[in-house]
Amino acid sequence: MNDLQYWGEYIEPINETEYITTSFIFNAIPRQQRWLNGGFSTDFLLEYWDVFFPMHTKLTLNKKVAIGNNIRFIANELFENLLHYADLTSTQPVRFSLYFPEDKIWFYITNPIKTEQVEPFQQFIHLLLTENVDELYVQQVELSALDESGETSGIGFLTMLNDYQAKLAWKFETKTETIMVTTMVEVAR
Repeated sequence: MNDLQYWGEYIEPINETEYITTSFIFNAIPRQQRWLNGGFSTDFLLEYWDVFFPMHTKLTLNKKVAIGNNIRFIANELFENLLHYADLTSTQPVRFSLYFPEDKIWFYITNPIKTEQVEPFQQFIHLLLTENVDELYVQQVELSALDESGETSGIGFLTMLNDYQAKLAWKFETKTETIMVTTMVEVAR
């Protein structure tokens, strides 16, 4: 693998806009606690949006609730993917960021990924970027129903594309002997 690969229309974060980042290392805590940490982190990001982000005061209550729901769903899906597919034995930190440029929200989650999972993940990304999303959604629902292990999904990404009109992109980067993947999700505010 090259040291740096981009999939989709990846946008590097802009630090001149409002943002929040949280980082942690998963390998130091038991698996059950990892699930709780994901939920706590999602709640924290939502609270940050609700309390500290100044632009939302101009929004109607319905729009504010809708944006909060978008943040909660997308953040939860990204954390769930992290817990299923990340290399949780790595000492590399996981980083989750929310950026609020103009009329958008950018989600970034960076985590180590096992080498053997890179190729299947990139194959799935290729499908997301090139195939009809509606047809792919139906196929993935059928595959997930047949997969008793729970390892074949991708429904979260497809739901983001279908229901949230999200734009998805990825960056794969080799750092020392660890491959880090950053998933970027862009939604309108």
